[in-house]
Amino acid sequence: MLVLAAAPAHASASAELIVAGIPGAVYGADRTACGSFVVAAAGKPVPNVIVSATGIDVWFAKARVSASDLCPQGATAIARLGTVSASGVTVFYRVAGGAFPPLGDTATGTIRVASPDSPSVEVPVVLRHSTVPGFPSALDWLVGLTVPPFIAALIGVGSALIALLFYRSQKRIEQQEAAREKFKTYKIMQRATLEGFFTGVYRQIGITYNKNRTPQGEQDWRRNLRFRLRQEHLWENIPWEHQDALARDLDDASQERPDDIAARLARVFAPFETSITPLSAVGAPEGPHQQ
Repeated sequence: MLVLAAAPAHASASAELIVAGIPGAVYGADRTACGSFVVAAAGKPVPNVIVSATGIDVWFAKARVSASDLCPQGATAIARLGTVSASGVTVFYRVAGGAFPPLGDTATGTIRVASPDSPSVEVPVVLRHSTVPGFPSALDWLVGLTVPPFIAALIGVGSALIALLFYRSQKRIEQQEAAREKFKTYKIMQRATLEGFFTGVYRQIGITYNKNRTPQGEQDWRRNLRFRLRQEHLWENIPWEHQDALARDLDDASQERPDDIAARLARVFAPFETSITPLSAVGAPEGPHQQ
């Protein structure tokens, strides 16, 4: 059984067809061999889908004789499926007994599924003369009866999950873009407030830290900076992806040094980076200091 999808470089995923359930070889002798396969859209519905065969005598239909008979009803050499969606269409096929080659020989052909709006899918199929009458046909019947509906359901569920994941991903991107735009507006509208914070409150925190460059002093600096960012309502306006990074940096267990955290703060609050002085240069006493 083969599962194939048309995926050339120039085709979008929304214009692809998936073909599943066509056996690589069909066995028969003097009797007709029947089976089924599924054609589905990988994304949006694909219109004007047709099924045909070249090199071998195979006929197709969208309906079958009965629930227990896979042979197509009203089969034609070219089956017009119309519009195919992600839930899929089951196609029934018939190979007449006279189409099978003599014992020991094979006949090779192609089943082609095409649409003007999608690249075609071509599946090679080999016709073989059955040496055990009835058995391969019965096996094909069982596989054809049970597998295509399962594949169709699987394709439908998979497409729905992909659509849901894509929707959520798209919404997440839209929310991120909205948050970034809101933050840009905030920085423009609150320019004086931000300048005052970084040249006043932030600078005073740095001076206090440089007077007490100890592990305890560093922890106090981290907690104090986070507290003042919240108190002055800067924190709530930072986009959440930057909030997460800053929260990790300001955690007491973080390996980021204060100057590195200051550098991140400068990137987040661009174009105020010139006001966010590196801590090592904020009120630092003369001479070398131990970090």
